[in-house]
Amino acid sequence: MAGSGAHPVYAFEDKLDWSTKIRYDRRAPLDASLRAAIDDVVCGAWRALGCRDVARFDVRCDRDGQPCFIEANPLPGMTAGWSDLCMIAEAEGLSYDALIGRIMAPALRRLVQARAAR
Repeated sequence: MAGSGAHPVYAFEDKLDWSTKIRYDRRAPLDASLRAAIDDVVCGAWRALGCRDVARFDVRCDRDGQPCFIEANPLPGMTAGWSDLCMIAEAEGLSYDALIGRIMAPALRRLVQARAAR
């Protein structure tokens, strides 16, 4: 958790000293129904926004525990050891190279298909 007080804010200054202020967990301890509801919100936003290949989504739960879409970052930072997406992937056990590979694979498939269609 970054910041202090009742409503902490994740600020740039926190990111500068992330190793002492931010904790990247592999998975937050959520029950299966909440995890499914978050997945539904994110997948719906992904489709509605026409995202492809990669995006980072911010979701918060309201007072009733219902997940709410906050924002999408369809061009998240990709700096290894610094950018949130890379840190989250690493916490999931996905190396930087593997993350880049997963992002590039569908783009390369589209490129090959487009060239074959010419």
